[in-house]
Amino acid sequence: MNYVHVYILQVPLPKFPLVIITLIPNNGRDSANTITNLYKKLLLVITSQLNISIILIGSDGAAAEFKAQSIIINIQTTNKIEIIDLTKNINFNCSILSNIGSVL
Repeated sequence: MNYVHVYILQVPLPKFPLVIITLIPNNGRDSANTITNLYKKLLLVITSQLNISIILIGSDGAAAEFKAQSIIINIQTTNKIEIIDLTKNINFNCSILSNIGSVL
């Protein structure tokens, strides 16, 4: 296999090295649903085992990964952060997942 999904812990402090949380092999043709399920496992299982919070999910821009991010971001939750400022053309919202926090 030539492709992997890499999940990295990045602490926003100077000189703090990246920590690889997990490497998941794939065939380079994963669907958005497959990637979404990996994200859900990361968000709901791995983070609770490691007692860490996810602030941001990023990708290399592949269409399936972008769609998976959109699915995760649009998970229906009872709590959301929402900031709307029409004068500055800002419409920001972020789901808050129970036991995890906000996911951007």
